[in-house]
Amino acid sequence: MLQKWAIFIGLLGFLLGLKAQNDTLLTGKMSEFVVEADPIPTQIFAIQPIQKMSKEEMKQISTFQLSDIIKHFAGTIVKDYGGVGGIKTVSVRGLGSQHTGVLFNGIPLTDSQTGQIDIGKMAMEYLESVSLSNGSTNNMLASAREHAYGAVLNIVSENPVFQNNRKSDIKGSFSFGSFGFLNGSLKINNRLFTSSLKNWNCITSLVGHYTQFKGNYPFTQFFGGANDSTSQEIRSNSDLRSLQTEGSILFSHKTKKEIFRIHLFYFHSERGLPGAALFYNIESDQRLWDDNLFVQSRYYKLFSKKWSYLNLLKYNQSYIRYLDPSYLNEDGKLENKYTQNEWYISNILHYKGDFIQISLANDLFYNNLFSNAPQFIAPSRISCLTSLSSEWNYKWLKINVNLLHTLVFNHAKYGEAAPNNNKLSPTAGISIKPYSKKEFYIRAFFKNIFRLPTFNDLYYREVGNLNLKPENTYQYSIGITHFYREKNDKYTISTTLDGYFNIIHDKIVAIPSKNLFIWTMINYGKVYASGIDFTLQGDYKWSKKVKTTWMGSYSFQKAIDMTDPESKTYKNQLPYTPLHSGSAGLGLVTNWFEIHYNAIISGYRYVLGQNIPQNWISGYVDHTISIGKEFTIFNAKQNIKRKIGIKLDINNFTNTQYQIIKNYPMPGRNYRIKIQFQL
Repeated sequence: MLQKWAIFIGLLGFLLGLKAQNDTLLTGKMSEFVVEADPIPTQIFAIQPIQKMSKEEMKQISTFQLSDIIKHFAGTIVKDYGGVGGIKTVSVRGLGSQHTGVLFNGIPLTDSQTGQIDIGKMAMEYLESVSLSNGSTNNMLASAREHAYGAVLNIVSENPVFQNNRKSDIKGSFSFGSFGFLNGSLKINNRLFTSSLKNWNCITSLVGHYTQFKGNYPFTQFFGGANDSTSQEIRSNSDLRSLQTEGSILFSHKTKKEIFRIHLFYFHSERGLPGAALFYNIESDQRLWDDNLFVQSRYYKLFSKKWSYLNLLKYNQSYIRYLDPSYLNEDGKLENKYTQNEWYISNILHYKGDFIQISLANDLFYNNLFSNAPQFIAPSRISCLTSLSSEWNYKWLKINVNLLHTLVFNHAKYGEAAPNNNKLSPTAGISIKPYSKKEFYIRAFFKNIFRLPTFNDLYYREVGNLNLKPENTYQYSIGITHFYREKNDKYTISTTLDGYFNIIHDKIVAIPSKNLFIWTMINYGKVYASGIDFTLQGDYKWSKKVKTTWMGSYSFQKAIDMTDPESKTYKNQLPYTPLHSGSAGLGLVTNWFEIHYNAIISGYRYVLGQNIPQNWISGYVDHTISIGKEFTIFNAKQNIKRKIGIKLDINNFTNTQYQIIKNYPMPGRNYRIKIQFQL
């Protein structure tokens, strides 16, 4: 812990020291960092299905956590264990959460212990965009690791824009709401002017987020069927305190041919784990502490119009402490501590010709895991990934192919290690534009990919299996996309429709062995996942001061167990996978105020593999209304604009009692008020 704080305080001191330098070019003009929106959304002409939400679109949704955004994407299932403090994971098109890669500014977030990223950690206040791509990435200048996922979720930090050659930009917000919710954030951007950097733009950023949540929300406890007795209870041990801090330095040459960024991230949280609300037992006292520190750098160099290079570096350390003070053992408690480390380097070389692009990427990373558990095996893993990608683009036709080679060496400090892995994984995609004057595309892709067993799968006490094979996945997808903009720009509309079929072999599953408390991991399952994803987005401008916006998504997903024809779960829907799900949004944007309505919709699901009435859980619709107003204060003397905004969110305003995970009730009607400013 002292090491983490020393590194963080050292970087803060360095950044503040840079800020304190004397300005030597105060009258010089610096080119600004401006984000230019694509005239046609990326998701329209991409080969792989992409769903993207920009900074402006995220403002239209009642968002506090990343999971609030992901729930609006078609084909996704977010497992939410309740409230702001509940752990949240995402799976896409029936592949499981371990197949979904989460990138922060293009560099992966990792968890070698469980393979699942808690997407509830990431603060949403200062993000530029969030995108989800199925299959492979749409970025030719991508690391080999990006090609190793079944789906990629990419989180991009906000780019600072300075007004009228100002040196600094300060943003902040304060939110409060129901059930003891408090949140504060502050971001300070500084632009440096020094004689040694006369050909460079240099920006430093400091970001801080603090969140507090009591989580004592009411819920209805059912003691049997729909006609049985109920009681009104209060959720307990659902509190959260978290702190997220970031510091970054960005150097960009004025020619844009060279960019370097280093980013430091630290997250700390303490939360209660409320547990399942079961009949007369709704109390829980388990606690979880989570610390995550990483430092990453990104260096881009454009050698010529055809050749470019990208280097990624990262060190990541994660610490988890789990405490169950009521555990029945000779110590009178269960206290587990886990520490993960990762060292990561990626090198990407890219060639861009008139009609063809080629990229070669090599990633090398090392992971280890330590624990205070007795007889812990202390595993480690060295992975080498090499990716060769090519894209041919000529008039109405675009073809993309990728070949990924994965080489993995496993090691255990105490005991036997799992076998090594060596595998080739191909991907191919095609996009056709039948009409030259219309933004209408037909696209399709195939991808063969696998996911390695996690450290828990392989080594967890009385559960792990050293002989596990990787899950082997075959993805097939075909779809159409369309974008239309009215000639005088009065309205726009974009739609995508994709059908898919995924096959998962050697699915890693847990089954009971000696008793219900001792399980084992085996390669047992075969899963067929098929479905349709539909998205709709657009706006209509009534006048220069009034605009209507809309967005929506619908998913049909049938993910069934095809393992054993004699099994009771054969051809049954996978747990927590609704056949029908979707989202809807409608907004009115004016010069005086904004009002937005959003809904998350899910059909019924089953909590276990056997689709019987006892395992049935009802669907739900979560309605939200947001009302906001932004005030602009213009300083004529300095020719700058200062902004102050206020926003009211009414979440689940119908006060629907529902659960995403059985026996983990979600909050009913609740309110949040947010005040934000930009100086």
